[in-house]
Amino acid sequence: MTENTLWHSISKEDAVSKLGTDAAAGLTAEEAAARLKERGPNLLREKPPRNPWLILWEQFNSALMMVLAAAAVIAFLTGDRADAAVIAAILILNAALGFWQEYKADRAMEALKKMAAPVVRALRGGALAEVPARDLVPGDIILIADGDAVP
Repeated sequence: MTENTLWHSISKEDAVSKLGTDAAAGLTAEEAAARLKERGPNLLREKPPRNPWLILWEQFNSALMMVLAAAAVIAFLTGDRADAAVIAAILILNAALGFWQEYKADRAMEALKKMAAPVVRALRGGALAEVPARDLVPGDIILIADGDAVP
């Protein structure tokens, strides 16, 4: 199996061939178990949730932000309070927007995990079987109906 295949751009027959599976029967239980052992479970990589204060700190912890902060301090010390205020406002606005985007992205990842299908119908050894989504492997033939969540 190749990692860089653009699966959406190849035919069904090519995909079945590259994945080493049988479109009519699916994988055997033994082959599925071997692939599960080799590739690991079908789970999103989890990172512990980040503390919101850490996310905010990371917004200020970049070279550009430090240069802007230094410019604001220099402007303030040289008596150019208007420029210092504008630069400080830009710093705060940039940090707020960056924080909001990253915070929402973290929450979206948590929501995606909750939406994942717990069980899917897959062909295993020529028979339709209910398979936990975490046990799906490359080469499994899954059956999806209207309204089903895609694993």
